[in-house]
Amino acid sequence: MADEDKKKSLKEQLEDIDFKSIGGLNIFDTPVSPSAALKRIEEGREKEKVKQETEEALSLYPTGSKGFIEAAKDKTILENAEENNEVSLGESVSNAIISGAIKIPYGWAQLTAEIKDAIGDDVPLEETNLAKLDAWFDSTVMGELMNYSEEKARATGSGRVVEFLTSIYGNYKLAGKPIMKAIQDPGSIKKTADNIVDKVINAKKNGRYISSNSKNLKKTADKVKELNFGKRVKNWTGIAVGGGVTGGLVADNEDIGTWGDWLFEPGHYSALDRTQKESSSDDAIRMLKNRLKFGGEMAFPIAPIFFGVGKFGKFASKYGGDAAFSNKAVERWADKYIMKPFRARSDRPRPIFQGVQRLEGKQAVARNMAQELNRRVSYDYNNIFQSTRKSAQVVDNPNIINDMVVNFMKNTPDVIKKGKIVFPGFKNEQAFGQSLMKLGAKQGDIDGLVASLFKYRNNMNIFKNSILKGGNLNVAPQKFNEIMNDRLQNFLSTEYKILTDKKAGPISGYKVTNDAVDAVAENYVRYARGNGIKLSKENARDAVYDIVDNVSLNPLTKTPEFVYPVQSIGADKAAQIKNIAENITAGGKFKADKAGGLIQTKSDLAAFKKLFGATSNAERVIINTMEDLGGIAARDNFYNAMKEASDLLISQGKRGLVYPNRLQAITAFKGAKNQNKLKDIISSPDGLKMSANLAEEYYTSPLDGMFTNKGIAEALKFGDKMPLEGITKSLAYRYMFLIPKGMTQFGKTVLGPFTHGRNFTSGAVTTIATGNASLLLTDPAVFGRALKDAYKALQPQTMYRITKNPKYLNADTDQAMYQFFLDEGMVNSSATYKEVMGIITDINQGGDLFDKFFKMFGKKMKKLSGTIDWAQDMYIAEDDIWKMTNFFGENFKLKRAWTNAVKNGTINPATGKKFTNADIPSDFDLMKKAAQTVRNTLPNYAYVSDAVKATRRSPLGNFVSWPAEIMRTTGHIVKKGLEEIKDPVLKRNGYERLIGLGVAYATIPPALVEGVRGLYGITRDQLQAMRELIAPWSTGSTLIPIRDAEGNYKYVDFSGAFFYDTVLNPVQQVISQAEIQDQEPLIPAMMDGMLKGLDRLLQPFFSESIYYGLVADLFIRGGQDRDGVRVWNEEDDLIDKYHKGMMHFAYTASPLSYPQLKRLYAAATNETIRGKEYDIPTELLGFFGARPVQIYPLETINFAIAEFNEAERNQRKLITEDMFTGDPVDDKNFVLRQYLKANQKRLEDFSEMRRKIDAAIILNTNPRLIYKEFYDRGKGDLYRQLMRNKFIPFPSDMKWAHEKALEQQREKGIPNPLDGNARILAIMEKILSRGQFLNQDFILKEEMFIKEPKKQGDQSSIQTPPLGDTPQPVVNTTQMANKNPITNLTRTQEALLSPTDKVIASRT
Repeated sequence: MADEDKKKSLKEQLEDIDFKSIGGLNIFDTPVSPSAALKRIEEGREKEKVKQETEEALSLYPTGSKGFIEAAKDKTILENAEENNEVSLGESVSNAIISGAIKIPYGWAQLTAEIKDAIGDDVPLEETNLAKLDAWFDSTVMGELMNYSEEKARATGSGRVVEFLTSIYGNYKLAGKPIMKAIQDPGSIKKTADNIVDKVINAKKNGRYISSNSKNLKKTADKVKELNFGKRVKNWTGIAVGGGVTGGLVADNEDIGTWGDWLFEPGHYSALDRTQKESSSDDAIRMLKNRLKFGGEMAFPIAPIFFGVGKFGKFASKYGGDAAFSNKAVERWADKYIMKPFRARSDRPRPIFQGVQRLEGKQAVARNMAQELNRRVSYDYNNIFQSTRKSAQVVDNPNIINDMVVNFMKNTPDVIKKGKIVFPGFKNEQAFGQSLMKLGAKQGDIDGLVASLFKYRNNMNIFKNSILKGGNLNVAPQKFNEIMNDRLQNFLSTEYKILTDKKAGPISGYKVTNDAVDAVAENYVRYARGNGIKLSKENARDAVYDIVDNVSLNPLTKTPEFVYPVQSIGADKAAQIKNIAENITAGGKFKADKAGGLIQTKSDLAAFKKLFGATSNAERVIINTMEDLGGIAARDNFYNAMKEASDLLISQGKRGLVYPNRLQAITAFKGAKNQNKLKDIISSPDGLKMSANLAEEYYTSPLDGMFTNKGIAEALKFGDKMPLEGITKSLAYRYMFLIPKGMTQFGKTVLGPFTHGRNFTSGAVTTIATGNASLLLTDPAVFGRALKDAYKALQPQTMYRITKNPKYLNADTDQAMYQFFLDEGMVNSSATYKEVMGIITDINQGGDLFDKFFKMFGKKMKKLSGTIDWAQDMYIAEDDIWKMTNFFGENFKLKRAWTNAVKNGTINPATGKKFTNADIPSDFDLMKKAAQTVRNTLPNYAYVSDAVKATRRSPLGNFVSWPAEIMRTTGHIVKKGLEEIKDPVLKRNGYERLIGLGVAYATIPPALVEGVRGLYGITRDQLQAMRELIAPWSTGSTLIPIRDAEGNYKYVDFSGAFFYDTVLNPVQQVISQAEIQDQEPLIPAMMDGMLKGLDRLLQPFFSESIYYGLVADLFIRGGQDRDGVRVWNEEDDLIDKYHKGMMHFAYTASPLSYPQLKRLYAAATNETIRGKEYDIPTELLGFFGARPVQIYPLETINFAIAEFNEAERNQRKLITEDMFTGDPVDDKNFVLRQYLKANQKRLEDFSEMRRKIDAAIILNTNPRLIYKEFYDRGKGDLYRQLMRNKFIPFPSDMKWAHEKALEQQREKGIPNPLDGNARILAIMEKILSRGQFLNQDFILKEEMFIKEPKKQGDQSSIQTPPLGDTPQPVVNTTQMANKNPITNLTRTQEALLSPTDKVIASRT
């Protein structure tokens, strides 16, 4: 828009419109043909008509509007959009506190005046006690202050809400709480109960404790039960009465409103009556009733819900672990249906849940150690391989180097020294080096390789000695060492492709060769012949293929195990299990089966190894041994920890995890009301039998032979199932939904460059919410060091990935620190990444899906596989770096707190003495405490509940683990902060934590919005106008408004980058609706906001997944997305629909941030996309989730017109829905009901369109351009009516339906359902067209026109039948009081109906 246009008033702009250029029509004309328009211009009538109707527009345009923008009520919208005296948010909130505080005593005074008016004589309303009180108070200083503060407070939604909360809180503290305590009177009950408990304790101490068969026991129990019941009744009575009194004393209850105002008609139930009565006593009684309704809602359900939620939270936190065994049905129900599905541990006891986390952490440490060793080994190994390539070709053995390295690294056995297993060094190191030198290797590479392999052997012994220390071995250390040496030399150094390269999803795995099958088949024929059975080669091959199908990995020996048909006369078994480990001795020599066995020679064993794809690889040897030993050590540690935890619980008088005999377990795990649930105890007579991947003769876990219930037994064995687990077993579901869902989400996250940017930058906010960003102010060097230390420990080591040079690997100390984080379960736990990979795991039951996929396409694709691996590692690293930074911050603050406590002489509450250095926990204990804090306050997939995890398997839900974790961690931050504040040592940490959370939630978003808004001079009305014109998925977000140099409005969807918005948004929606609906009662507006907020909060859990949404667009919604945008035109032919559908699918599901990269490319090449230009700085901000999006008001209105047209067609269909089914319509009021429904929907569309026009004008869009959009779409008349703020209902004659009804009547003899309703419909149309304004409630109610039949048996239903079939309009009895007794008409009917219609209505 030109600058001079911006300065013109609306009137001047309308007068400037050149209507000839847009078809010769004025702004309010109905579209006509160009020839007709030209004729009118030639006749000289156009100019006068334009002038008259332009004046009419200026007089009608904003009148009667109840739109969302207050400025739209003024005729000079464009001038008034810029307000220079706005009330700031801080000013509004501070005045809200003042106003709310003053209204506390003032509300009491008003209540007194209302009571006096109710019982006093009638006087004019302006002379009532209340009126006098108001007049007097307004003249006082306090009254003037209250009115001034109230005006400032109500300038913002936050102010309105704070004023209300201040008033409620003050009345509760001053009146409600004292009354509640007085009713509850817990003193006497507590004293009596305490006396009983003391007597029982003393009796037990003195050996006089009552036995279970004593009558005194029952009397005592009955007495306690009676006292508890009475206490509960008084407690809840006190809460209800206290809440009622609090609400009854609140001033301005009619401005605040009730839930009833939101749910019911005015005056009904708890909805307030705001219609002033004529007499003073009646009006006072009305106001007292309103107080009673407001207080009644506070009494029930608000106060009980508020206190009940608090009590439930305390119960869940303190007793949640025992709720499943409670004698109270409500507590068992709460545990099963509320707590269990939404807590991370599900129904597992907390010690087991924590133990499993530590077990998985130790296994992750083993994997990380193996990966680090492989990085070091592979550098020198690759150098040696390149140097010796020619020599390998000469000896015709490309695997010679690999074979030499494998033999070298495994052939020197460990030894026992001082009770520990140690590696003595490679016995053939010199010969190994000389052999490599002869083949062309360099000495430096050889030395590096040997050093790395030496470290590998020493790291193996860390785990071996951990197992020794566990004390659960059945053999001496020397024997155990021999077993483990044998395990390395003969089994862990060999892999079998048939077991490692299994089929993954749609990708095939290892395929056996015909030569290998034939070789084993020949062996099988010889085996059968040796046992006196003649077997054909074909039958033998069948037996071999059966072996291939059923082969599995033996978890103890790590070798193939299979079932084969026994071929022997007189055999007592038809089949037998065979493990090829049986044919290898401890020394690695071949051992034949017994006579008549399957494997008799070395060549037989070699044939089976070839069949199974036996291979040795130095890299895999390291990984296999480290993971194997790490897994055994981790499980051994877990079993010991569980036994110790169980013993500790029992010693504390609590329920243990396991018991030494069945009877003790039965007693401990009693069901409700002391009824034993024997079926819940494990059935094995020998108790538990736990596995650690060691043979039974070598290892017995401390839990073996113990008894527990089935749930704990499953949890100890990691056998607990997740919801929807069974659905993943369906091949159809996996291929049709799981695979595409997983790959789509993987492409949008791990493979999205822009997603990586947002993943990194958004994580920085965690340092604010946890309070660690405070170090930037108090100790900036410490924060910088924390970030630096986090980077040093970070995985992957990117420079090493690029160069493969080991000098870029992490230092040993940094790597050890990362392994500590893994052990604590603090890192490698990204909620979003783990959820996506969880889907891949569900798909990929037989191996690495990506490895299998890329192996299909050779070496070039394997490079791409490496890139994907790097992208996965980076996604985790972007999350890990902030967790580690927070850890170092937490660790520093813990040390600082203890140092200061000793230095300042802080008193230890436990001893009453000052803290000393001896009280300071060790550095390691402080590190573990810091790691625990990070686990609890930052998103961690290990703590996502099973119910949330299960959604990854459903068609619904997008990255649901992330918002679930934001909710959990927010609660833990608050809990942790409150706990620390009570601790004399950690008090400062607690305040910093809570302040940080407050800054993250309550300061950053509003401060950023208000600051940027003020910087660009954007008013609140303009900000609300922007919300009306933006994409639907951003309407509920925190918006940062921007206006560029050309006057274009843009916004940044801050919620996308600020993940704490997940929890904050419901509050923002409440405040937003309180501001938008500033002329409406507060509570209904807040409820509207709460619903919108909850919808957004729950959207990630119940919305369509990306993939399923695309399927729905194409096959369910018929070529339309969920926002109403058409994918193809309904008139397109099949080929075009297919093409557009595929393009829509490919674009929406595309990985690599394709839409963002496409815009960035367009910006770099100065190209446009659909006519829109882009610039590089704006697009680069997308890497941080801060890309400004421009608002195009005219495009939005154009799209809204298309939606309006489609909605209008659907609403017409709604009227005639089920009317033309071929069967008669039995309900004679059917058409009336459908007409009302359709028009109510139509009103919503009219109102929304008007709001969009208002919004566009508020944002300085030229009205004539808006009109042109309507005119070009053939909707000029619609624009005219919208500008008049008038609603145009559907014509009551419904010609489009009459023709079809008559046709049906002629062809099938079915009565026309439209007959007999013409008059009623005409009255409805007239009332709506004259009295219905936009953005107001629908004024017609069904009961005004349709009388429902009375129930059978009601004598009042006996009446004279009405004449004819025409149902007459009737007014509900609730409205009879407002009728004129002479005319029998309401005020609305007298004002709007014609004389003829009045006669008809008066007869109703």
